Amino acid sequence: METTKLVKERKTIERLFDTINRMISKAKGSEVYALKRDKTALYLVYALSATARQVVSLKVDDVKPVRCRITSVALMSKGEDAASGTKVRYVAVFGDGAALLEWYLRKVRPYFARKAVKKSDALFLSSEGRRLSLGELQRRFVEITGQAGLDGRLYTLDGLCYAGMHHRRRLTDLSQMVKRSREPANPAQG
Repeated sequence: METTKLVKERKTIERLFDTINRMISKAKGSEVYALKRDKTALYLVYALSATARQVVSLKVDDVKPVRCRITSVALMSKGEDAASGTKVRYVAVFGDGAALLEWYLRKVRPYFARKAVKKSDALFLSSEGRRLSLGELQRRFVEITGQAGLDGRLYTLDGLCYAGMHHRRRLTDLSQMVKRSREPANPAQG
Protein backbone atom coordinates (compact mmCIF):
# COMPACT_ATOMS: atom_id res chain seq x y z
CA MET A 1 0.00 0.00 0.00
CA GLU A 2 2.75 2.48 0.97
CA THR A 3 4.75 1.67 -2.16
CA THR A 4 1.71 2.50 -4.33
CA LYS A 5 1.34 5.84 -2.55
CA LEU A 6 5.04 6.63 -3.11
CA VAL A 7 4.74 5.83 -6.81
CA LYS A 8 1.69 8.11 -7.13
CA GLU A 9 3.50 10.90 -5.28
CA ARG A 10 6.56 10.53 -7.51
CA LYS A 11 4.40 10.62 -10.63
CA THR A 12 2.78 13.82 -9.36
CA ILE A 13 6.20 15.38 -8.76
CA GLU A 14 7.39 14.24 -12.20
CA ARG A 15 4.28 15.85 -13.66
CA LEU A 16 5.10 19.09 -11.83
CA PHE A 17 8.64 19.29 -13.28
CA ASP A 18 7.50 18.16 -16.74
CA THR A 19 4.95 20.99 -16.68
CA ILE A 20 7.60 23.53 -15.71
CA ASN A 21 9.78 22.37 -18.62
CA ARG A 22 6.82 22.70 -21.03
CA MET A 23 6.03 26.17 -19.68
CA ILE A 24 9.67 27.20 -20.17
CA SER A 25 9.65 26.00 -23.77
CA LYS A 26 6.54 28.12 -24.51
CA ALA A 27 7.50 31.21 -22.48
CA LYS A 28 9.02 34.38 -23.86
CA GLY A 29 11.24 37.12 -22.47
CA SER A 30 11.65 37.50 -18.72
CA GLU A 31 9.08 34.76 -18.01
CA VAL A 32 11.63 32.18 -19.26
CA TYR A 33 14.08 33.28 -16.56
CA ALA A 34 11.36 33.42 -13.89
CA LEU A 35 10.30 29.84 -14.68
CA LYS A 36 13.92 28.64 -14.63
CA ARG A 37 14.35 30.31 -11.23
CA ASP A 38 11.13 28.70 -10.00
CA LYS A 39 12.23 25.28 -11.26
CA THR A 40 15.48 25.53 -9.32
CA ALA A 41 13.78 26.78 -6.13
CA LEU A 42 11.11 24.06 -6.26
CA TYR A 43 13.73 21.43 -6.95
CA LEU A 44 15.57 22.53 -3.78
CA VAL A 45 12.36 22.38 -1.72
CA TYR A 46 11.92 18.78 -2.86
CA ALA A 47 15.51 17.49 -3.04
CA LEU A 48 16.73 19.09 0.20
CA SER A 49 13.48 18.46 2.09
CA ALA A 50 13.67 22.17 2.87
CA THR A 51 10.75 24.42 3.63
CA ALA A 52 9.98 27.10 1.08
CA ARG A 53 10.91 29.68 3.73
CA GLN A 54 14.39 28.09 4.07
CA VAL A 55 14.85 28.09 0.29
CA VAL A 56 13.91 31.74 -0.23
CA SER A 57 16.19 32.63 2.71
CA LEU A 58 19.25 31.04 1.08
CA LYS A 59 22.19 33.27 0.23
CA VAL A 60 24.61 32.73 -2.63
CA ASP A 61 27.32 31.93 -0.05
CA ASP A 62 25.17 29.11 1.36
CA VAL A 63 25.80 27.12 -1.84
CA LYS A 64 29.32 25.71 -2.01
CA PRO A 65 30.74 23.35 -4.61
CA VAL A 66 32.50 20.63 -2.62
CA ARG A 67 33.88 18.28 -5.22
CA CYS A 68 33.19 17.18 -8.75
CA ARG A 69 29.38 17.33 -9.14
CA ILE A 70 28.69 17.59 -5.40
CA THR A 71 27.44 20.82 -3.88
CA SER A 72 26.76 21.59 -0.23
CA VAL A 73 23.84 23.81 0.77
CA ALA A 74 23.61 25.34 4.26
CA LEU A 75 20.00 25.46 5.46
CA MET A 76 19.19 27.67 8.43
CA SER A 77 16.40 26.95 10.88
CA LYS A 78 15.29 28.26 14.23
CA GLY A 79 16.07 26.25 17.36
CA GLU A 80 13.46 24.61 19.54
CA ASP A 81 13.29 27.67 21.76
CA ALA A 82 14.60 31.22 21.77
CA ALA A 83 17.69 30.26 23.79
CA SER A 84 18.89 27.63 21.29
CA GLY A 85 19.28 30.13 18.44
CA THR A 86 19.73 29.38 14.76
CA LYS A 87 20.71 25.89 13.61
CA VAL A 88 22.56 25.12 10.39
CA ARG A 89 22.07 21.85 8.50
CA TYR A 90 24.40 21.10 5.59
CA VAL A 91 22.83 19.07 2.82
CA ALA A 92 24.66 17.62 -0.16
CA VAL A 93 23.27 17.95 -3.65
CA PHE A 94 24.73 15.38 -6.04
CA GLY A 95 25.24 14.91 -9.77
CA ASP A 96 22.68 16.59 -11.98
CA GLY A 97 21.20 18.48 -9.00
CA ALA A 98 24.59 20.10 -8.38
CA ALA A 99 24.80 20.88 -12.10
CA LEU A 100 21.33 22.50 -11.91
CA LEU A 101 22.50 24.79 -9.08
CA GLU A 102 25.71 25.70 -10.90
CA TRP A 103 23.74 26.46 -14.07
CA TYR A 104 21.28 28.60 -12.12
CA LEU A 105 24.09 30.62 -10.52
CA ARG A 106 25.91 31.05 -13.84
CA LYS A 107 23.03 31.69 -16.26
CA VAL A 108 19.78 32.62 -14.48
CA ARG A 109 20.59 34.55 -11.30
CA PRO A 110 22.74 37.16 -13.13
CA TYR A 111 19.68 38.07 -15.23
CA PHE A 112 17.80 39.15 -12.08
CA ALA A 113 20.90 40.60 -10.35
CA ARG A 114 21.32 43.10 -13.24
CA LYS A 115 17.96 44.61 -12.32
CA ALA A 116 18.84 45.16 -8.65
CA VAL A 117 19.00 48.72 -7.41
CA LYS A 118 21.01 47.48 -4.44
CA LYS A 119 23.27 44.41 -4.59
CA SER A 120 21.65 41.40 -2.93
CA ASP A 121 23.29 38.25 -1.57
CA ALA A 122 20.02 36.31 -1.90
CA LEU A 123 20.20 33.13 -3.95
CA PHE A 124 16.75 33.64 -5.45
CA LEU A 125 15.87 37.10 -6.74
CA SER A 126 12.58 38.63 -7.86
CA SER A 127 12.09 40.26 -11.24
CA GLU A 128 13.09 43.58 -9.57
CA GLY A 129 16.37 42.11 -8.29
CA ARG A 130 15.30 41.86 -4.64
CA ARG A 131 15.14 38.68 -2.55
CA LEU A 132 12.31 36.46 -3.83
CA SER A 133 9.55 36.52 -1.23
CA LEU A 134 7.85 33.45 0.17
CA GLY A 135 4.50 34.81 -1.04
CA GLU A 136 5.80 35.18 -4.60
CA LEU A 137 7.16 31.61 -4.64
CA GLN A 138 3.83 30.34 -3.29
CA ARG A 139 1.92 32.30 -5.97
CA ARG A 140 4.15 30.90 -8.71
CA PHE A 141 3.77 27.36 -7.30
CA VAL A 142 -0.04 27.66 -7.41
CA GLU A 143 0.18 28.89 -11.02
CA ILE A 144 2.44 25.98 -12.02
CA THR A 145 0.37 23.32 -10.25
CA GLY A 146 -2.73 24.76 -11.93
CA GLN A 147 -1.06 24.37 -15.33
CA ALA A 148 -0.14 20.78 -14.38
CA GLY A 149 -3.74 20.03 -13.41
CA LEU A 150 -2.61 19.44 -9.82
CA ASP A 151 -4.39 22.33 -8.13
CA GLY A 152 -6.30 21.21 -5.07
CA ARG A 153 -4.48 17.89 -5.00
CA LEU A 154 -1.69 16.56 -2.82
CA TYR A 155 0.75 19.42 -2.95
CA THR A 156 1.35 22.65 -1.25
CA LEU A 157 4.91 23.90 -1.02
CA ASP A 158 5.20 22.25 2.39
CA GLY A 159 3.77 19.06 0.88
CA LEU A 160 6.56 19.12 -1.71
CA CYS A 161 9.10 19.41 1.13
CA TYR A 162 7.56 16.50 3.05
CA ALA A 163 7.32 14.36 -0.08
CA GLY A 164 11.05 14.89 -0.61
CA MET A 165 11.70 13.89 2.99
CA HIS A 166 9.52 10.80 2.64
CA HIS A 167 11.06 9.78 -0.70
CA ARG A 168 14.58 10.30 0.61
CA ARG A 169 13.85 7.90 3.46
CA ARG A 170 12.06 5.32 1.34
CA LEU A 171 13.84 5.44 -2.01
CA THR A 172 17.55 5.18 -2.55
CA ASP A 173 17.65 6.51 -6.12
CA LEU A 174 16.40 10.05 -6.78
CA SER A 175 18.24 10.24 -10.11
CA GLN A 176 15.02 10.21 -12.15
CA MET A 177 13.72 13.27 -10.28
CA VAL A 178 17.06 15.01 -10.69
CA LYS A 179 17.03 14.35 -14.43
CA ARG A 180 13.57 15.90 -14.73
CA SER A 181 14.72 18.95 -12.78
CA ARG A 182 17.99 19.72 -14.52
CA GLU A 183 18.59 22.07 -17.41
CA PRO A 184 17.82 20.29 -20.68
CA ALA A 185 20.82 19.64 -22.97
CA ASN A 186 19.11 21.74 -25.65
CA PRO A 187 18.61 25.28 -24.22
CA ALA A 188 15.65 25.77 -26.57
CA GLN A 189 13.80 23.13 -24.52
CA GLY A 190 14.01 25.12 -21.33
